[in-house]
Amino acid sequence: TGSMLIGHESVPNLSADAQYNLGIGTGTLDALTEGDNNVAIGVDALTASTTGFDNVAVGKLALATNVDGGDNVSVGMESLANNSSGGRNTAVGSRAMYLNATGDRNAAFGYSSGKSGDQNASFGAYSLTAITGSNNTAVGYYAGASSGSNTAITTGTNNVIIGHNAGVEEANAANRIVIG
Repeated sequence: TGSMLIGHESVPNLSADAQYNLGIGTGTLDALTEGDNNVAIGVDALTASTTGFDNVAVGKLALATNVDGGDNVSVGMESLANNSSGGRNTAVGSRAMYLNATGDRNAAFGYSSGKSGDQNASFGAYSLTAITGSNNTAVGYYAGASSGSNTAITTGTNNVIIGHNAGVEEANAANRIVIG
């Protein structure tokens, strides 16, 4: 199958249908049956993936519950840990996008940044931590998250929030640009 597996309980169900996978660490890729081109490094990284494809998971429990999502990059302990079928997400930082299950095309950089929705970008620790809306961009520590007098964006769309603790007044804010 062109796969390399190193670690106790790595890929016990691997069939010839799963090709070109790399698993390093206890429990990595251990449910994989048909997914191709996955890289899992760390205890239980991509552990639930059966048909997921083209994923990179580095860190303990990175992409741990991903079943069939593809084209995800997850670097950091528990980053994208609850992703089950979301695709084309990039999460870098411990617990980045930890709660995402099905969101697509998101980017989260920083500790516990991002949550879910589609096409959101969060840069900075705790930025966009409650988001389920789409097309939002937050740059800065706690940007778009609940901090001080700010309300966390939840269902809001098309917002740009820049700055330390910068935020909005309504959880469903739309089409806002906030700097400060």
